Amino acid sequence: MVLRGERISNDPDLLDNLEAWAENNYDTRILHRDLSFPLLEELSNAGDLTAKKTFKEEIVKRIRSGHIKTAWFLLGEQKYLSRIKFTKEERSLIFLNNNKKLKDNNKSHFGKEIF
Repeated sequence: MVLRGERISNDPDLLDNLEAWAENNYDTRILHRDLSFPLLEELSNAGDLTAKKTFKEEIVKRIRSGHIKTAWFLLGEQKYLSRIKFTKEERSLIFLNNNKKLKDNNKSHFGKEIF
């Protein structure tokens, strides 16, 4: 974390948001998904155990929520499911054929199933 006197940007909101995000165990609701998931991935790769746990949990939670745009971001654009080692149990939690909410939203959003 960059100390206040050492930051390059003059935007205090970004630093405050990052501090709040870190203080709340990397809660992805605090930062936009375009920022929180890539940061979680980098922190996980760097060995941060809290980030690693949160990263996997948040992917499962977000996909299970059934929000098609978020699922597309995580699975389609970022391909997190193929880059992260999920256990068999974790994969079963996010297996799309068993996720009725996502399946229904998928059909209504695209007019057909794409997942």
